[in-house]
Amino acid sequence: MGCGTSLAAAGKHPKHCAEQASTVSSPLALEEREKERETEDELGEKAATGLSPPALEVLDPKAREAFSQELENADWLGTLSLLEDAAHAVKADRECILATVQKNGVAVRFAADPLKADKEVVLAAVTQNGSALEYAADNMKADREVVLAAVAKDGASMKFATEDLKSDKNFVLTAISKSCMALEYAAASLKADEVVVAAATKNNTALHVPAGPLKADKEVVLTAVTQDAESLNDATGPLKADKEAAVTAVTQNDSAVNYIDATSPMWGDEEFVLSMAALRGGVLEIDQYADWCKADVQWNTPSTKFTFGVRS
Repeated sequence: MGCGTSLAAAGKHPKHCAEQASTVSSPLALEEREKERETEDELGEKAATGLSPPALEVLDPKAREAFSQELENADWLGTLSLLEDAAHAVKADRECILATVQKNGVAVRFAADPLKADKEVVLAAVTQNGSALEYAADNMKADREVVLAAVAKDGASMKFATEDLKSDKNFVLTAISKSCMALEYAAASLKADEVVVAAATKNNTALHVPAGPLKADKEVVLTAVTQDAESLNDATGPLKADKEAAVTAVTQNDSAVNYIDATSPMWGDEEFVLSMAALRGGVLEIDQYADWCKADVQWNTPSTKFTFGVRS
């Protein structure tokens, strides 16, 4: 006997039976709903890992073309405001976002979240502007290829990498080879690691670490100024007053004399001053330094004549 027949006998209309039945889930319906939930969870997990972002809404071809024309006419800064003010469908359109980040990588900041986890999109963004890594999804900040691409463009982007990567010795060594700034954001333990220090010194990066212990290491400083005299400016005070470091730096580039401690007693050493003047082709403005050169003085050597001005 059907539902309509039994309910009619009870004084109820079959319509009410249908409404009541719609509120009761059968085991089959519950099973289907559970499968839907599992599918949603799986898509969410893939989006978080960057393996396969969930499907994005499709942008109308005419709308895409209109955006492309606006993008073409926008300057670097205008690109940001263009995407920021765009409709969500544009921000979720992979083609539009790829075109935008290739022009201004930081624009990935305004992309739909699934696209911030899309490796191709993020790689395009950080290749254009390393600092775009800041706005990428967390899984991209843990991706070696992505982070190295960002560091190669802007060493400071290393600060946006995951702590695991910053503590990974092999990764840090590779990052240092890409940019001298990468060491600054490595884990503290690696800044004192002999192998990392050796690589940093070879790549002339060791002295770029603020308040780092390497700035006070004479061997590191000597190696660094041999390659880049301006590194003397990053050394600690005592080493800026060190004769060997000073001579080594000025030998590499005579402009490094500007980084030598002007108050150091070595400016009262005639031999040192003569060596500085010789390295600078006989031109040395030392009247700003030690008291002993307040008066006009001339020294003659077999090869060069040095004249030092009066200190005011």
